[in-house]
Amino acid sequence: MKTDKISLATPSKGFVCILLFACVFLSFPLQAFDDSTFVWRKLFYRKPGDNCGFEHAYLSNTDSIFVLPDLRCFHLVKTLSGEILYTSSEYLGWQNPRAIIFFDGDRYFIARRNTSTQGVFLYETQRVLNGDLIPLDTIRVEGVEMQDYDVSPGGKYLVLQGYLYGYIFDLPTGNFLKSYKMEPYGRRPQARFLNDDTLVIAVDGWKSTSGEPRYYWIRLYDINKGMIIDTIYSNHKDCPIDTQKPWIPVPCTPLGPTCDQEWYGWTYCVPMFTVSRTGRYILYGFVPQEYIDSNVFAPPLWWALYDVREKKVLWKKQYDNSVSHGDFGIFKFAADDKIILLHATHIIDVKTGDVVYIWGEKDNKWIVLKQHYFDITKDGRYIISGYESDNEAFTYLRRNPYVDVVNEASEETFIEGGTIVPNPADGKAVLEIDISESKIDKITINTLQGEEIKVIFEGMLPEGKHLFEINTKELASGMYFVVVQTSKWLKTYKLIVTK
Repeated sequence: MKTDKISLATPSKGFVCILLFACVFLSFPLQAFDDSTFVWRKLFYRKPGDNCGFEHAYLSNTDSIFVLPDLRCFHLVKTLSGEILYTSSEYLGWQNPRAIIFFDGDRYFIARRNTSTQGVFLYETQRVLNGDLIPLDTIRVEGVEMQDYDVSPGGKYLVLQGYLYGYIFDLPTGNFLKSYKMEPYGRRPQARFLNDDTLVIAVDGWKSTSGEPRYYWIRLYDINKGMIIDTIYSNHKDCPIDTQKPWIPVPCTPLGPTCDQEWYGWTYCVPMFTVSRTGRYILYGFVPQEYIDSNVFAPPLWWALYDVREKKVLWKKQYDNSVSHGDFGIFKFAADDKIILLHATHIIDVKTGDVVYIWGEKDNKWIVLKQHYFDITKDGRYIISGYESDNEAFTYLRRNPYVDVVNEASEETFIEGGTIVPNPADGKAVLEIDISESKIDKITINTLQGEEIKVIFEGMLPEGKHLFEINTKELASGMYFVVVQTSKWLKTYKLIVTK
C-alpha cells in the first residue's frame, strides 16, 4: 500500500494569494481562456437578459443529453452540440453531486426540487422533452428528514437515506421494500449503491456537543441478506468537555470529510466516499490518527482507495489544497476505472493515486476552473462543467486530452520490451532496453502533450542490453513518456514520478 502527499501545484504562497485576489475581486478574464480541448462553450439563458447561472451538469446514462438545473430554471441539452432540447422556468434538482439521476437507459430520471421536499420526484424523460413536467410519482417517507438518495446501477432500486434509517424502494413502481438502521448514527449519513444488491453507507460523526462521541464509519450493506457484509473504515473519538462550562461545545477533531469544521478558512463539506462505476473501488476520505489524538481543530484530509474485490486499501494520498481557495474532495470515476476526475481539472491515475494531468495548470487557471458540480462521460473522453466570469456562468464541453494522449499512445506506440524500475519513481529510475540494431538516435523524456523536456541519451549504441539512469528529482509529480527512437522505429514507455 502506498502513502503519499501530492501537491497539486507549486507556486509560492505569495503568488497564490495575489492570484486568488485577482480571481475573486478582479473577475478573472476566463472568456479569453481557450484551448483546443473545447467542443463548445455557452451561456444558457431562459430568455434574453435572464441569466440562470448554470454551472452544474448531470449527464444521462447514455451521455446523449444532460440536465442543467438552477434556482430559477433548468434545461435539457444535447451533449455533443449544446443544443437546448427543452427549457422551463421551474426549478428542478437540488445542488449536490447526485441531484439528478437517470435510470433504465435515459427513460426515467429522479430529481429533488428543494431541500424542504422530503422525498424525490420520478420523471419520464420523453414526457419532459414534450413539455410535460408533471412527475409520474413522488417517493417519500412521511416525517423523515431525507439526507441523501441514490439509484442502483441497473435501475432496480431507490434508496432514501434519513438520519437513523435508510429506506429502499422498487423502481419504477416506487413501492417500499425495506429499511435498515444506521447504528451508531451520525449527523450526515450518506448512501450509494455499489451494485444492484449492495449499498455503501456511511456517517461522518455526531455534530458533537461537549463530551459526546464522534463516529465515522463506512460499511457495505447487502440488501437481500439485510446485513452488513464488510467494514471499509471505522473510527470514533470521545470529544473533550469543558467542566466549567459544559454547555459550551469544545472543538473536536473531525475524523473525515465533514461539514462541522473548516479547512483553510473555507467550510469543507464533501462526500465521505465515491464509488467507481464498476463497483470495484471505493475512494474515501479520512484524517490521520495522529491529528485525531492531538485534537487538531483543522487537520489535513487524506484519501484512500479501497479495492472491494481484494478487500484492502491500495493507496493513501493527501491532495494538498493549500494553494486553492476552496475544498478538495469532489471525485468522479471514468467508466473503465482507469482515471478519476477531481474538481473537473485534475486527472488521477487509479492504479497509483497520482495526479497525472491538470487542466489550466499554466498560470494556475485551474484554481478558478475547478468545480464541485461536473460530470464525465462513461468513456472518459469528455468533461462537462462550468465556470463564472464577469458575473456570467459559462457551461462547457471539452475533450479530455489526457485520455486522448494515453489511448493514442497505447494503440500506436507502446511496444513490448524494456522496463523502467522502479515505476512509480521517487528520485531516480533505471531504464533497461535490449536493442537488436546498432543504432540509437535519441532517448528522451516527453510530457503527455509530446513536448520534449529532457534528453537522456543521444548517439549510437551497440546491440544488446543497456541501462540508463533517469534522475526524477527535477521532474514534477505526474506521468511522462520515455521515448526511445531511431530513424526507423520508436518505443514509448510510461514513467510515473512521485514525490
